[in-house]
Amino acid sequence: MVGLVPFVGVACLKILLPEERPVLGLKQLSLKCLPQIKRSLVEGDRYSVDRYVQTPAKKSNRCHRTQHQQPAPRSLSRSSHRRTHVLSSAPTCIRFFGQPKIHKPDVPLRPIVASRGSPTYNTARYLTKILQPLVGNTQHHITNSSQFVNIIKDIYFSQSDILVSFDVVSLFTNIPNIEAYDILVTCISSSSFRWRDQFYEQTSGAAMGSPLSPVLADLFMEEFELDTIENADLRPNLWLRYVDDTFVVWPHGKTALRQFLQHLNSQHPLIKFTMEQEENKTISFLDVQVTRREDGTLAHTVHRKPTHTDRYLHSSSFHHPRFKSAVQNTLVRSAFNTCDQDTLKQELHHIKTSLQLNGYKSFNFSQPKPSLSPEDRPEFKATVTIPYIGHATHQLQRIFSQVQVKTFHTAPNKIQASLQTHKDKQDTQGKPGVDRIPCECGKVYIGETGRNIYQNQD
Repeated sequence: MVGLVPFVGVACLKILLPEERPVLGLKQLSLKCLPQIKRSLVEGDRYSVDRYVQTPAKKSNRCHRTQHQQPAPRSLSRSSHRRTHVLSSAPTCIRFFGQPKIHKPDVPLRPIVASRGSPTYNTARYLTKILQPLVGNTQHHITNSSQFVNIIKDIYFSQSDILVSFDVVSLFTNIPNIEAYDILVTCISSSSFRWRDQFYEQTSGAAMGSPLSPVLADLFMEEFELDTIENADLRPNLWLRYVDDTFVVWPHGKTALRQFLQHLNSQHPLIKFTMEQEENKTISFLDVQVTRREDGTLAHTVHRKPTHTDRYLHSSSFHHPRFKSAVQNTLVRSAFNTCDQDTLKQELHHIKTSLQLNGYKSFNFSQPKPSLSPEDRPEFKATVTIPYIGHATHQLQRIFSQVQVKTFHTAPNKIQASLQTHKDKQDTQGKPGVDRIPCECGKVYIGETGRNIYQNQD
């Protein structure tokens, strides 16, 4: 019997019976704001969904797999290299887990459907690159807090204006059904996952954890806000949005503001907003704390949630020095990008105090240099990731740099690895890795495989 499973206020899951566990099914969806998908997917050498077929789930630890029929009339590219990056060579079952929101009352969980490694993950990443240029073509869209600060720093506000923040409730899982083309529908509808050895399917919206979800959420919200603001009797002076959070300047009084909230919540049965008004002339948006001045301008500084602890990577930890310098550089860069001249000094003092608590003794609070553009960055022939083991790592880095190989470093041992994970355990043999296969002659073959260990040993 199929039943709904409530989780963090989300009632869009159903239990899959064994015979219902094929994943790559197609659904009819609808979204007006994707008129360019067909041209993007059809023109040129694009991938055809006909290469996917439905396969019933087998009675084993392995979840759904994709199989190939006869060659599709169109392929993603004539080169097998491109297909390798779109098709998963070792698909794994999607896992479900919750991230606690410790800054909110009762610590609710944010549902995450971890689609990395799933049969459609690489395809979804490729489609995201195609659809991304369609995002941000409205005056209400912002990409980060720096852009937000650049917009509000030169604007003057009336004393009667109200600073408001609207937040969409569970946007990703409430995105309306989407009308698109087979390959896009396949990526969206492949939302079956495993949680505590039980299989579920998300029956509405987009999965929080899919590469496509943020793009689809932005595209829907752009269409939604244009229609909603256009049809409103009274409109805000300023409406800026980052995904599901908005910063609004409302000039028509509190009574009309409540009516505008009702107008927002009446536009679609699935899309509901909550509202937060300024307190003591202050409101936060993203990581920016905005305060109203008497002269009509806005002061802005870095916003920290009440649960923030100022805990960063300790200076005595066994990490590459580059990681430790990045801690300070990131905090200083954020201060210069977010704070105005009146609050910058106070923020830098807070950063210094925090770094001292984390064992740092030397500081550089000069204004960071602008990031290099992709054209100005040095070119490398390849990249390599190696564990950080001290002095020997620096020697290897110098050797690699001489042959134009960029080096990344990882910490060999982390405390996190010793702690209990909140995710379901995954069979290590079902993941790509290094395989050791003994031979009858007494020798041993050791090699790295992109497929899972089960497949490589078959």
